[in-house]
Amino acid sequence: MSDRPHRRATVATAAATAATVVAVVAVVLGVSLLTGPHDGLPIRGTGKPTATATPTTTVSADDLLSLTRQVKCRTPVPGAVSHDELAAFAAVTAVSCTSDTREIPGQGTWAVDVRRVATSGIPALQTAFERPDEPTPEGIACPAIGVVPLRLVLVDASGHTLAPSPPLDSCHLPQQAFNQALDQVAWREISLHKVQQIITPQAQAARCSQAFKNMTYIEANAGHASSPGGPVLGTSPATLQVCVYRTEQDPEVGTFRRSVSLSTEDTRRLLAALTGPGPTGSCPVERDFAVLDSSGGNWATVELGGCFRVAGSGSGLGSADPAVVTALLGGR
Repeated sequence: MSDRPHRRATVATAAATAATVVAVVAVVLGVSLLTGPHDGLPIRGTGKPTATATPTTTVSADDLLSLTRQVKCRTPVPGAVSHDELAAFAAVTAVSCTSDTREIPGQGTWAVDVRRVATSGIPALQTAFERPDEPTPEGIACPAIGVVPLRLVLVDASGHTLAPSPPLDSCHLPQQAFNQALDQVAWREISLHKVQQIITPQAQAARCSQAFKNMTYIEANAGHASSPGGPVLGTSPATLQVCVYRTEQDPEVGTFRRSVSLSTEDTRRLLAALTGPGPTGSCPVERDFAVLDSSGGNWATVELGGCFRVAGSGSGLGSADPAVVTALLGGR
């Protein structure tokens, strides 16, 4: 008869009476070690929300920090932790260091490292860790997908750690039973460290992409036929929010610089100015261009210099009236 129920009951009793005990298991899902302090900013996640299972033990923030302060996130080495070693370990808490994308009010969108501690779901998670790997039959068809290495660190009531590998299925992916147990773990976010900005607050406020392809340059280099002229958008919006970009080393991709809000009358003038036929002869490479994005997936790009070429969704290369475009959107 297995001594597991007895061992788990003993651990639970010890955890409940210890002065500094907390219910946390260190599970690391990200790829970057998070050591920086919290930025002290309100944050809103844009990825998958974490589970909110009801904790079985009331845990204060001080207890969580005390037990896990020295725990470092690390990537487990397959086979480094034996089944017997894992079965003898009594995890009571977990730390998770993950990579995420966050929208930070007033500061745009950032790639961040997040450090979390678990407040419930640890016994089931350890049990899931103890599952054996599934065999791989010959001739099995497996999906061609990659999985970010799961960085898990289990922590016991004394602060000792263990970083086991998740059990694998027949395709060498984490087993579904393990994923389900992991989804049921509730986490408390402890700190957030900004790594790299993805969208600036200016582009975010203007509802513009941080980067956009320079379609006039791309279509010209692809040898697309010139347009005889005519409307470049399938619809005629009443107003437009125009996003302006500039290319750097790569002439095919521009980075957001500014935006221009056009009135109804200025929108009408700009759309009329983009209806010229395609230019003849060679044109210089123009770094600055504007993007008009209409509803229904219609778009157009116009150069802000050079030949003032225009590329529309499916309309070929046309040209714009330089005077009107410069007056409404500005030049370089």
